[in-house]
Amino acid sequence: MEFLLGISENKFVLILLKSKNYLEELHKMIKEVKKHHTKICYVCLSKPYSEVIDNLKNERINYEHFIFIDVISSLHYKLKPVKNCIFVTGPENLIELKKAIKRAVTKNECEAVIFDTISTLLIYQQTHSIIRFTHELIIDKDQSTINKVYVVLKEKGIYRNESAKLIKDLNLFADKTIEMK
Repeated sequence: MEFLLGISENKFVLILLKSKNYLEELHKMIKEVKKHHTKICYVCLSKPYSEVIDNLKNERINYEHFIFIDVISSLHYKLKPVKNCIFVTGPENLIELKKAIKRAVTKNECEAVIFDTISTLLIYQQTHSIIRFTHELIIDKDQSTINKVYVVLKEKGIYRNESAKLIKDLNLFADKTIEMK
């Protein structure tokens, strides 16, 4: 886990993953964040909350003190409220997402926010909108002490150029960038 050193000391960490070993490396990163933070806000951008929970259970990762924000499920289902999850109407509504993150962090006293995976927003948003959203979270004085871990998939194919631009732009904000092999 030497490659994850400094994940807790830096307020904005950018994690670069390849699609082929995404889940395995993501779980390593989550375990590392859990070593340093008990209360974590987990923003589900690429998978629904229920699937993330199943993956965490399979890896024996205790998510008891996690609060989840799910932006995917509401696109397909009418959902009932869940104690540890906030459902946002969709990934195109970054203002609602930002408010949900702020509410989750404040109400639950979260020490870290994991964005899994911020690059998924490229399907719904322009790079500029994602960068503005990120900047607004960084300058929010209520979240200045919160560690933010942004996971980005190093894409191939159709989103390759957009992914590369997003990585370049997010690097401007990052205290540390970690490329996982």
